Amino acid sequence: MLRRTLPVLAAAAVAALVPGTASAAPGQTPESSTFDSIEAGIQLTVAGQPGRASLSLRGEPGDRTAALDVTLPPEPCALPFCYRSLRTGSAELSDEQIRVGRDLKVVSAVDVPITLYSAGWDAENGTTEIEEPLTVSLTITATGRLSHDVEHGDICGEGWPCLGTHVTAWREGAGVLTTADGWKASGVGLLRRGHSVSAAVVRSGGQEGPGDGPSDGSGELPPNGSGDAPSDGSGELPSDGSGGGTSALPAPWTAPATESPAAPGN
Repeated sequence: MLRRTLPVLAAAAVAALVPGTASAAPGQTPESSTFDSIEAGIQLTVAGQPGRASLSLRGEPGDRTAALDVTLPPEPCALPFCYRSLRTGSAELSDEQIRVGRDLKVVSAVDVPITLYSAGWDAENGTTEIEEPLTVSLTITATGRLSHDVEHGDICGEGWPCLGTHVTAWREGAGVLTTADGWKASGVGLLRRGHSVSAAVVRSGGQEGPGDGPSDGSGELPPNGSGDAPSDGSGELPSDGSGGGTSALPAPWTAPATESPAAPGN
């Protein structure tokens, strides 16, 4: 299982992840993998109703996926005895469509076409499905200090032995979601970056541990952090993981579910 160790051990652990350092049979090199993620999201308030919007970029180098996700409160009902669901949508993006500032100071995407889907019911029309095409922009700017955490693990994937390190950096932020016709909503949230490296431990005889292969290194985001220290301005975490003090890692934000139809349209 992943376990947190003193940040000063981070550099030594990363060095230990070089494939040639694992106990492999002569002429064999254990498989290794890396995984990167950038996530920025805010919890919105629209006419007193909760919603959310987020940007994400995840994957291995050369094979990454990016997305914009939006959830808005339901449209108000014009008829008695009616119901409207939350409006949700997701749009795939290219790496170039997401702007990530140095030291996680800003994450944004501009003029993204997206369709929000929702369901409704009323006595006159019965059940209906609603599509709402929009063009939106989302900008999330950091408001808090950069914090980071390092975890090391010796169990990966489905329980096979490995050497792994997961580094997380995060900071609080605030953002604005706007549409092409001038509607906007604001909220607060979190900007987060993760980097993982894992290498399968090869047993004597050249056989890896149980499982189909090495983990993708994604790991899990830590429930709390240490090293509440600002970045040195390089845009990367210190290689030795140093930084004094401790800080709590904010839990991943989630908008509370709502079924109340009280949000304005666009």
